[in-house]
Order: sequence, then structure tokens, then C-alpha cells
Amino acid sequence: MLDDEDAPNVDRTAADEGHMDEDGAEDLAPDFRLFEAMLKKKKGYSGTSIRKGEKDFEQHGTQAQLNSLEHSRQVMEEIQSYERFHKYDTWNRGWFFPTYWANALGDKVKDPSKFREFGKDDLFLRNRVVVVEMFTGTLQKSIGRTIPGVTKFHPAFGKSWLLPEEALFLVERGNLDLWYPNGPIESLMPGWPREAAEQRGNNEKPFPQSKPDPSDYSKGTPLSLQAAYAMLIGIEGEEGKVSLRKYQVYAHLKRAGFHVFPAWEEDEEETAQPWSLWSWMTSLLDISSPYESQNGPLVQPGVYHSYKSVYSRLQQIPRHVPKKTAACSKNSKRPFKLDYFVWKADGAPFTKGKPRAPDFRVCVVDAKDTIIPTLDQITTLLEATPYSPPNESWQGPGRMHQRLKHGHRNVLIAVVDCGIISFSRFSEASFALEDQTPRFDASRSIRGRKNGGGRGGGRGRGRGRGRGRGRGG
Repeated sequence: MLDDEDAPNVDRTAADEGHMDEDGAEDLAPDFRLFEAMLKKKKGYSGTSIRKGEKDFEQHGTQAQLNSLEHSRQVMEEIQSYERFHKYDTWNRGWFFPTYWANALGDKVKDPSKFREFGKDDLFLRNRVVVVEMFTGTLQKSIGRTIPGVTKFHPAFGKSWLLPEEALFLVERGNLDLWYPNGPIESLMPGWPREAAEQRGNNEKPFPQSKPDPSDYSKGTPLSLQAAYAMLIGIEGEEGKVSLRKYQVYAHLKRAGFHVFPAWEEDEEETAQPWSLWSWMTSLLDISSPYESQNGPLVQPGVYHSYKSVYSRLQQIPRHVPKKTAACSKNSKRPFKLDYFVWKADGAPFTKGKPRAPDFRVCVVDAKDTIIPTLDQITTLLEATPYSPPNESWQGPGRMHQRLKHGHRNVLIAVVDCGIISFSRFSEASFALEDQTPRFDASRSIRGRKNGGGRGGGRGRGRGRGRGRGRGG
């Protein structure tokens, strides 16, 4: 047993930290003293030196251990009581109106002149439940939408409306304060008055308002993060809410730097004809197939000067070739469907109103509620995506695996297992279009050019060397 004077006080070196086992480090308790130093802004502290603290598995009765535990508790309380604050210039306030657009769409039928037009289906108006007073910051470039077609006399004209996952993500980041209003939206963000609108003319900007006061609680009540989760998280398909697994995938992709929007119906170039699974199977046995049956060996005895002439005779089973127009399945249940469109933040121009074709199409499933998809389910999911062949720059044998991985249609399935997310890619690959025989014939011709013309070139080399050595000696 150690005495109070024998309490070890040895600093761990960087070399010792490098040899720490990664699995063991995950099981250690966090050392809150490092976070305390970060909050107090002590000099000489580096954020890269944050590590796990050592854990004592049993008490040895010394005062040094008790003092260390008590100090750790005090530090943990200070860390948890630390108040986060944000600059007033970047402070955003959002108001929660869960049924506003659902009621507005109903009023549109009664008063068609109230709105000029509503946008496409990619707006998801019924699910936009949070309106931001003055949206500041760089995140507004890829989050939120202003509703086109709304007249300037309408409340919240020119304001950004957020989806549930967008609002909750901003609240988690600390970029948005979510408030519950005490009155209607007309009292918070009124539209342009008739007199001011006539003087301004064709002014499409929102009605000028003063900067909101965070300390004014007369208009509403601020909501905590727990309340935001209760307001915005719901079951799958619930209007104005998002399921927990979909939000986890959305937040994961946004933290990774991607642009993420809910998936909408994409327009195909041609309307596909419905095709059942039985029709697809019987099409493989088409009597008009160019492959004719014959007796005897497939490759007749003879002289063949290329691999292509041999392997073309071995191709008897029809292979799948992707088509621009997919044959839609009649399966109406569709347990798998597209949930999000994802774009890379690679510096290419990106606009919320007219985004380019998405780089990834994501389907979110729960590991506990979903089994391994069948061939029919995967086929139905792929048919919901537009025809997207591999990039033309991916030519050559060195990019073959990249072409097969991308396929002509592909979908990422995000499997959520108790908060742990894993992605699997399913693609409509075409091995029939990847002909390997020209590659083999080309390598054969190169070897022939290297060896051709040199046969017999060394005949007789060295003949007669040493003849008669020692004869007559």
C-alpha cells in the first residue's frame, strides 16, 4: 500500500502516448483537467494533446487518490457548468411554426391570388417548420430555402424556412436559437404594407426590420436542445418531423462537409414501361437471341490468331447490358427509397435553387427493422435513379474497377445501428461492356514485336570456339 508521501507523480511522455493501445485508450475515462486548461486559456496548451485519463480500478486508501478524485469531480462540474455564448453579429433566431405551410397550402385553394406560384416538389413546403428572422453565416448557402412565388404582402416574405433536420443541426452547432412564438407570424415578421410597397415598386427584398433582441421574451420562449429534439424528431413519414436515423445520417454528412438535401423525384428522359420480375426472367430466354445452338465443341479445332475470336465463341449466356430507360417494377411497397441527395463540397459552383446532378444518392435504413435487401428490392431502388454512366475520362484498363464500382446506376445505403452509421454501395454494373480480349491481344502483339525478327539471330554464335585447343600440343 502506498503512503501519502509515496504518491507517484510521473508525467507521461509523448513516446509513451504513441505506444498506447488504441482499444485500451477508448476504455479510459476522459481527463477533464485538459478541458479545464482549454477553457482557462492557459499558455503552452495545445489542442492536439488532449488524451484519455488513466483509470484506477480499485481504491488503495491513500489521501493522494482521494484528492485526485475530488479534484476530478470539481473540474467535471466546472466543465459542465461552462456557459457557451456566441457573438451577436452571428446570432440567428428561428421561430417554430409546425402547421403554417400546411394551412397556407389549404388557403391557396380558397384564395389563388394570395400566391403567384409555388415551386417544385423539392421545396417540401409541408415539412418546413422553422423560419429564420435574419440568416447570417456561411451555412445559409446550403441550408434553408426562401419560398418563391410568395407576394411581398405575405408575412415572412423573403425569409429562409428550414426543414426539421436543418433546424436541429443548426441548434446542435450553436448557430441557431429556436424559439416558440407567443403570437401569429404576422406579428413577428409582417409583410410589406401597401403604401410602402407602392413607393418601393418592384422591390423583392424583405420588409426592413431592426435586429432582434435576444433578451426580449415578450414575443416567445426560447427552447432548449432537449425541447428541440422533442419538437423536431418523430416517426418515419410524420409531417413536419424527421426520424432519428435520418437525422443522424444527415448530421453525419453535414459534419463531413457535404451538401445534403432531401431527395425528390427526378425526371427521366423517357418514360419507362412497367416490367415485372417474371418478364425480366423470361427475357433471358429470348428465342431471338443471336447465340445459336450447335453440336460439338464451342471452339472448333483450328488456328486462332487472337483471344477475341476464341472467347466470342464461348459467349453463350446473354449478359446484362444497362439501358438508359429502366424497366420499372410493379412492386408498389418499395421498402427502400431514396432519402437524401448529396453533393461534394469540392469548390464547384453550387446553388440551392438550381443544384447540379447529385454526386451520391442515399437510402437510410435501420439495422434492427430492415433485413438484407433482395434482388427485386435492389432492382426497384436502382430503377428509381436516373441513368448515370461512368465518366468518360475513366477510360483504359487501369480504371476498370472504378467503372464497375460506379456502374450505370448506383445508390448508397446508409445502415444505422444504434447511432453507428455504415455505408454500402449498390450499383448496376456491366461486366459485358468490359471486354478484356483486346487487352490480352495487345499484350500478345507487344511480346511478338519484341521477339519477332530476332529468331535465329544468334545461331552459330560461339561455334568453333576452342576448336583444336591443345591439339598437337
